[in-house]
Amino acid sequence: MITLVLNHSMVSWKKELIYQHQYTTRAQAQQDIWEYIEIFYNRKRIHSANGYLSPTEKERMYDLKAA
Repeated sequence: MITLVLNHSMVSWKKELIYQHQYTTRAQAQQDIWEYIEIFYNRKRIHSANGYLSPTEKERMYDLKAA
């Protein structure tokens, strides 16, 4: 199951990021991948497993309940 989720995530970001750009250096590609994961995927993109919240919103709700 974890492998399936990871594979789906990889296909998603490849379509949204990698296949839309032609990189001249590996460092450029690595920087874009890092920014995509840290800025878009982790903070903004909603996930059905999180009740259609972004991971950041889900974490904030968890912290509020724990307080």
